[in-house]
Amino acid sequence: MNDSAMAPGKGAIALRILGAVFGGYAFTSGAVACSTLLLIAAGVARSESVMIATLLGFPLYLFVLLWSFGTPALHRVWLVLAGGGGALVWASRLARDLF
Repeated sequence: MNDSAMAPGKGAIALRILGAVFGGYAFTSGAVACSTLLLIAAGVARSESVMIATLLGFPLYLFVLLWSFGTPALHRVWLVLAGGGGALVWASRLARDLF
């Protein structure tokens, strides 16, 4: 078996990059928004909640980027990042009206 048979196509690489960058951003922003609201609900001051959640968002985004290139299935990357990111953003939009 030669190496070219095992290499992904250019389209798959482009889709993985797009999923990692934009899906990872959506996932991370939703996670930061939800964790901010959870911290506020736990009694942490609003400004400290935003700071803590934002600081935790940076390593989360790095982890998501690395995970998206380490996962062999491209459909799983899109399902987790775009689907999970959309769900987290939607949940944070609904929950912010409570606070």
